[in-house]
Amino acid sequence: PPQTPHAGFVRGADARRAEGNGRVGQTAPSAAARERRRRISEKTAELSRLVPGGHRLNTAEMLQEAGRHVKLLQAQVGVLALMRTLEEFQQEKIVPPVARERMHALLTCGGVQERLAAEGKCLVPTNLVEAMAEDKAVRSNAPLIRDLTRFSESLPEQ
Repeated sequence: PPQTPHAGFVRGADARRAEGNGRVGQTAPSAAARERRRRISEKTAELSRLVPGGHRLNTAEMLQEAGRHVKLLQAQVGVLALMRTLEEFQQEKIVPPVARERMHALLTCGGVQERLAAEGKCLVPTNLVEAMAEDKAVRSNAPLIRDLTRFSESLPEQ
């Protein structure tokens, strides 16, 4: 009688069928890859909800926008920290409560933030710019003082 190969050596469509559902059985690497893709999809969807306008972008554009948004938030945190420092060291130049409330409202408004971010801009109080221009560390940095002077000159007179 002809010898038949051992059952472990049979390779065909039927050799790997899972029982009951008719699907081909999964290998560990493909299951791991599927799980990895699922997690990436979930995280990408979560990121698109956090980034202003992220739901309208493809993945690459959304990741770029997320980077820009993080930089904008870092700049705003820096501005707020500087404002607090200025208030502590320059009590005579305290921002009036009404102006502070308006600034807070603008900083927390999503639509305003999205528009500013799209234009690559960030809110900065005028007295903060003036205080920076008077700072010794800023004055010793030629490129920074040049840019700050240009910016100050572009501000409308009050």
